[in-house]
Amino acid sequence: MKLYKAQIELHSPIATPLKGDTIWGHIVWGIATHEGDIDVAAFLAGCHSSNPPFVISSAFPQGMLPRPILSERVVTKILTKTEYAQIKAKKKSRFIPSFLNDSIEIKGNAQPYFIKESEMHNTIDRLSLTVQDQGLFSSESMWPNPNAFMSGRIVFDLYIASDYEEDRIMQLLIWAFENGYGADASSGKGVVTVLPGLQKIQIPAKHSNRYMALGPFVLGKEKIPEDLLSNIFVRRGKIGGGFGNSFNPFKKTVILFDEGATFMCNEGTLFVGNLITDVHSDSRICQSGFCPIIPLPEGATHEETV
Repeated sequence: MKLYKAQIELHSPIATPLKGDTIWGHIVWGIATHEGDIDVAAFLAGCHSSNPPFVISSAFPQGMLPRPILSERVVTKILTKTEYAQIKAKKKSRFIPSFLNDSIEIKGNAQPYFIKESEMHNTIDRLSLTVQDQGLFSSESMWPNPNAFMSGRIVFDLYIASDYEEDRIMQLLIWAFENGYGADASSGKGVVTVLPGLQKIQIPAKHSNRYMALGPFVLGKEKIPEDLLSNIFVRRGKIGGGFGNSFNPFKKTVILFDEGATFMCNEGTLFVGNLITDVHSDSRICQSGFCPIIPLPEGATHEETV
């Protein structure tokens, strides 16, 4: 298994965050659309194994990585107002400049990468095809902030751990995003293109035994990471694609560890987690519970606080 970096460019607002488990779902639907049920079954069978064929991260702004969650180191000295403000701002930041094979220097960004806006909608009665009285509801869209990205282009990095050939990886990415990404893709949200080329990632020679997750994951029963530090979130997913008209569009609720989680690992593996099954009454439906991982630089074990 090798680790690669791909890049995608966003050309519209999105209604669904660019999380690794959702992107992996688009990969599966791309295979289903272009190659059929037999190939999907073979792909998922490989994902059930101890060596899944394709593990993908969440998308991060170009040149950035998620901020690792580390044990806190108490600051005992008296801080100035400026030092205190810097520490507070650092703790709120979601991303850090990448330390993986980047030939250009990336500085931290103080601006938000997305600006959230609410949109009002009418509730439609599906039987009469009319607007219901007092049927207004709101949804939230995330508009990219061009001033927060390099050169004004809305480019994101994706990390893929895979044994596939590079051409196959690129094909799967193109299929995944060709019809838009996430909710409301049919109305113009989630317009994504895959930029050409993959970059092979070399793990730094000098690194610690603490690794960081690059996407959502669950813990496997066989391998429990040591000293796991993580935030969690609840995924209340819905099925889509060819199953969109199912009598039950909702998946079972899943609790996932979030990107940026860190833990101790001595095995040199490139991913953590496993495929999640039994998430729907239809046994064919499953969900990604794995993601790529990278070792942190030596000494990256604490984060200052006050």
